[in-house]
Amino acid sequence: MRQSALLPVIAALFVMPAAPLFAQDPSPNPSPTSAQEFVTQAAIGDMYEVKAGKLAERKGVSAGVKSFGRHMVMAHTETTEKLKAAIAKSGLSITPPSDLDTKHQKMLDQLNSATGSDFDQTYLSQQEAAHQDALKLMQGYSNAGDNDVLKKAAAATARVVRQHIAMLAKLKT
Repeated sequence: MRQSALLPVIAALFVMPAAPLFAQDPSPNPSPTSAQEFVTQAAIGDMYEVKAGKLAERKGVSAGVKSFGRHMVMAHTETTEKLKAAIAKSGLSITPPSDLDTKHQKMLDQLNSATGSDFDQTYLSQQEAAHQDALKLMQGYSNAGDNDVLKKAAAATARVVRQHIAMLAKLKT
């Protein structure tokens, strides 16, 4: 009888160390509140969009994918310029990164190796995920960021990202 009374205690000891793992935020990239981190993530997102858009223009099979890619190049070149202008206006001395992070480089590598309709499917899938991430970033920073000028820029960019998400929805139907 004594052994059976100890079993729940022993079992609890094995379960307890794992509990904090389940309590963590499941979101791998919570929205940053620092201007530096926001600028880094926004710049990398734009850089990826421009590079992926150029690939879509060149490798896309459907006219819709090619057209969407062309639009992404123009739109994200514009949001990059607006981000740089907001940084200058903010008075902060932040330099956006000039290279992609590992995650976005892997996404581009996937696009580079995809061909035909596989390319179109991979591109559209990546675009959905990238734009959802971008929307989360822009909304999060515009609500809780640490710089008012960049918060306004994030809010304006969120509107553009929502338009892109709507365009993607039409493209997939």
